[in-house]
Amino acid sequence: MRTLRSKRTMRMGQRAAQAITGGRWFQPGQNLPTAELVINGAFATDTDWTKGTGWTIAGGVAVGAAGSLSALTPTAPVLLTQGNRYRAIFDIVALTAGGVAANVGATIGTLRTTAGHFEEIITAGAASALILDKDAAFAGSVDNFSVREVL
Repeated sequence: MRTLRSKRTMRMGQRAAQAITGGRWFQPGQNLPTAELVINGAFATDTDWTKGTGWTIAGGVAVGAAGSLSALTPTAPVLLTQGNRYRAIFDIVALTAGGVAANVGATIGTLRTTAGHFEEIITAGAASALILDKDAAFAGSVDNFSVREVL
């Protein structure tokens, strides 16, 4: 026996799916959006970050000064799940030297050594922190740090 769905029922289902995903259409197999894990990834204030040596936050960006390998870490604990995949996004808005990488659950992403917009999916190696790691030569600024779980 064949089950027929009316056009009206199909439209209602499409509208519900569209409402759940914020109005965007997603194909099967696409990554659905999840909750933002980074608080103040736009660096609007200096209050939500633990700054390692050479990091400062000013003017809406995180600024790294050359001299030492160090990390920029959110002060609020972020719960990650080992083995889960996360999409890390950030912009290097100015760069004089060195590089910076997203570190998601003790898995360090690609070291970025040019200015630009960067996205990558990183599998968490542990249930630990989200970090922006700079190498000792990094002199530049970073903005719009975002991490979301990939479903």
